[in-house]
Amino acid sequence: MDYHGTPLCWAVQNGHFNVAVELLHRGKVDANKPDTKGRTPLSLAAEIGDSRMVYVLLYRDDVDPGSMDPAGRTPLIYAASGGHYTIVVRLLKQAGVDADQPDPNGRSPLSFAAEIGHPRLVRLLLARTDVNPNKRDIDGRTPLLWAARMGHDDVVALLLSARGVNPDWPDQDGFTPLLRASSLGHTPVVMLLLRSSCVDPTRLNNDGESAVYCAAAAGHAEIVKLLLERDEVDADLPNPERETPLAIAARNGHVVVVELMLRSRNISRNIPNRNGKTPLILASQGGHTETVRCLILEKVRLDSLDYNGRTPLSWAAGMGHEGVVKLLLESGGVNPNLYDNEGRAPIHWAAENGHAGVVTILLGCEEVWADAPCKKGRTALFYSTIFTHSEVVEVLLRRGDVNPNFKDEDWRTPLSWAAESGDEGIVQMLLDRGATNYHAPDKFGYSPAQYASICGSDQVKKLLSQDDDRL
Repeated sequence: MDYHGTPLCWAVQNGHFNVAVELLHRGKVDANKPDTKGRTPLSLAAEIGDSRMVYVLLYRDDVDPGSMDPAGRTPLIYAASGGHYTIVVRLLKQAGVDADQPDPNGRSPLSFAAEIGHPRLVRLLLARTDVNPNKRDIDGRTPLLWAARMGHDDVVALLLSARGVNPDWPDQDGFTPLLRASSLGHTPVVMLLLRSSCVDPTRLNNDGESAVYCAAAAGHAEIVKLLLERDEVDADLPNPERETPLAIAARNGHVVVVELMLRSRNISRNIPNRNGKTPLILASQGGHTETVRCLILEKVRLDSLDYNGRTPLSWAAGMGHEGVVKLLLESGGVNPNLYDNEGRAPIHWAAENGHAGVVTILLGCEEVWADAPCKKGRTALFYSTIFTHSEVVEVLLRRGDVNPNFKDEDWRTPLSWAAESGDEGIVQMLLDRGATNYHAPDKFGYSPAQYASICGSDQVKKLLSQDDDRL
């Protein structure tokens, strides 16, 4: 393997202590000469934690203990980021070593020690008067924020007890240590931070999200509970999208958080977000069966409408969530034929998206109108035919109350749409169930047979002509 550094750098980097010492003893080696990447022997030894090599190099007068490599990192930063305590101690005793010198990203030795969760190193650095415990990196993160982010509660405790530490400084995204720990689920860290009178549990990040919102979004029930115990925390405070902590927990299917929030406080259960979607709509849309069950038991509004007029059942049916559809129908509190702003009922959405199982469940409900037309005069059979969902077509045609010759606002029948799509299987099913009027024109003057000719489906034309011959 080619190595483009000095022999001494090679020996240090590969852990050959005796070779390195021999090279130094010969007296013709520059102990401070960097390799091709700008790394000195001391820098390399500090990074890999070779304390013997560090001691040997520091005894020499020609070694600069505070030198910085092209990446802007000192031997002290390498030692601190690797958790090499004895090397850090040795370096801090050297003249010319800045204990608080940051790298180009603004990360100080204390910042790295806090990130890796090294209490001894943190305590050592905090004891110095030349170390700023609140030094922020280019992302605005303090050592405390790094410790909170990584879940190092022992380091968090050390930093909180240090003189002058600000426990509520946010990073450039507006995340304070509490907000970050809440979003990442570090419960012991949250507990420590909440004990500080200088921590504001109502503070928002740059996205307008509170700590309880962040915890609810990620499903951290214990942290949600801790935050709800604080009187100043508004459990209903929404983000800029007007989504409450309960709503985001429901959207993400965090049933434990939903249950906790509903039972621990008298919070609003039906607050809609910017799109008019309530927690039940969001849970139904996402197919979160247990969350939906929990919300139903807590007597939320079952037929709540979003700004498009769609209900929880409409969303569950359209997304194909069979378990949720069953729960909503069994609740006895929903209207399965409720039309939305587009004039569609839940069965139309299920048929359009090809959810045969949902269509079957809906048809098993006595209140469901199987042949209900939408605003454009199209029934569920139309939608399943237009989007060529043969399985749904078959389910619908098994029923005696579905008319295969129904005409929409353009005077088109399901057969007309099937002929245009060229789906011979659906055409055959429609013909077998009594579809007629192959030559009847629609509003635009085209018959099913003509649509088949235009689309070049010879097999469909043949099916239509065969049926015509039988007549």
